[in-house]
Amino acid sequence: MRRTVVAVLALVLTACGSVLPTSSATPSATLTAAPPSSSTAPTPSPTPVPPEATWTQVTLTNVPSASFGATKDDQIVASTAWPGGFLFIGETFSGEPPTELVWRSTSGSTWTRTVVPAFAGTDVRGITWTGQRLVVIATTHPISGITAPRPPLGFAWTSTDGTTWTPVSDPQGSLAHMVPTSIGSGPAGVVIAGNRPYGGLSLLHSSDGVAWSADDTTTSAFSGVQYGGAVVGWTEGFLLTTSVPAVITPPVVWAPPTAAAFGSADGITWAKASVPEGAESLSFVTAGDQIVAVGDTCVACIGAFASWSTADHGATWQQEAQPSQGLSLGTMITSTGTRFVDISAGRLRWSDDGRTWHPLVSSGPAISPDYSFQLLVSGDRVVLVGWQGISQGSPNPNPLVLVGQLR
Repeated sequence: MRRTVVAVLALVLTACGSVLPTSSATPSATLTAAPPSSSTAPTPSPTPVPPEATWTQVTLTNVPSASFGATKDDQIVASTAWPGGFLFIGETFSGEPPTELVWRSTSGSTWTRTVVPAFAGTDVRGITWTGQRLVVIATTHPISGITAPRPPLGFAWTSTDGTTWTPVSDPQGSLAHMVPTSIGSGPAGVVIAGNRPYGGLSLLHSSDGVAWSADDTTTSAFSGVQYGGAVVGWTEGFLLTTSVPAVITPPVVWAPPTAAAFGSADGITWAKASVPEGAESLSFVTAGDQIVAVGDTCVACIGAFASWSTADHGATWQQEAQPSQGLSLGTMITSTGTRFVDISAGRLRWSDDGRTWHPLVSSGPAISPDYSFQLLVSGDRVVLVGWQGISQGSPNPNPLVLVGQLR
């Protein structure tokens, strides 16, 4: 069965603002920046758009399906913009187990689709650019007839060119005993979030994306958390979003979860952070020192996605009347590092703060609301890759690929 993918993009916040955490131990604590581990510590990417650049229009063109190379059997799992351009990772379901793939492009107009032998037997889950290298995470592909999880469960590879992938050494078995769900990077390093084999949160941190250590997730800060979530990096550390299951009391048989967030200055010690009221699932996207929260207000409903903005770095939240389009259907909001770009009501728009949005006058093919898009921006180039329907690959056999020039 295909997975519905919601990729989470890395947060990039400046030191002048922070999400205000709350904790039962220190309710008024404030996250502070972790000291740089070295002069070569990872930095967010891609190179941000200059703040003085003001976009008013976008010219879109179709990229032929044959050029992109994806088919109805392919699924994009995660993506990143980096100095080399654009990179997507995913898999094809034309056989069992799936074949893991990488799509690379410098401009968004021409693509190279590559089968990655190093990823064989796994399901890729996430990718990040640390400022020095790409890091991909994956979990072992389930074997038919085997129900109990067997290590190794988690894997990671690094690359400096998106072509050659080197496996991460795991002498402590930290990766082998977790199911990775997301990866995020920032000046404080890199963090992988995931699940323990039989339930519970697992976190690993690294200063360079190569050598990894396990965090203690048995602390009271993570009370009630049963699953790994989405981790992102920022200039003062890391943020983690997940959902906490409801406590069920008979005769009630089901109740919705609630979103939860946690912050850390160093990727090791964590405290609770504030979340928008009513959010049942949540992710953060940032630009500069501004934050947008995107998620669902009803995980059991269709189309209950919402966006929230904040004027005080996450202390309070305001739900947006016109949300970023369809978080449940794909990643339709991204960050250049200094501003947000998203799809709303079938139009591209941008914002410096997540509160005031500027629709772009578009020429070329329309952005169909029937498609679930992955959205990436690098410099003044934007790429949209979408499949029709809630699940990628159905019912339209080929993806719609658009590349745009922002002006």
